[in-house]
Amino acid sequence: MIVALITDQASRSTSGADHPAEAYRLDSLAMFWTGRSADALPGVSAFLEKRPARFTLRPSADLPPFYPWWQPRPFTSSRD
Repeated sequence: MIVALITDQASRSTSGADHPAEAYRLDSLAMFWTGRSADALPGVSAFLEKRPARFTLRPSADLPPFYPWWQPRPFTSSRD
């Protein structure tokens, strides 16, 4: 399920962000994309009908165009 992947990655990558607005921007972008994805209507319908959802998008092939969103940060050891 792509939404779970995006949510997990977003919470991990923005927990050390320089400003809370980074997390808000990413969350807004993810909500916009997932709300217009092919899985949005089947997910809502399944919820309203109280049945398991049958999602068609796959994380291996259908990730949003903004994924990955993070930039690698340089790391230097304090032992150097």
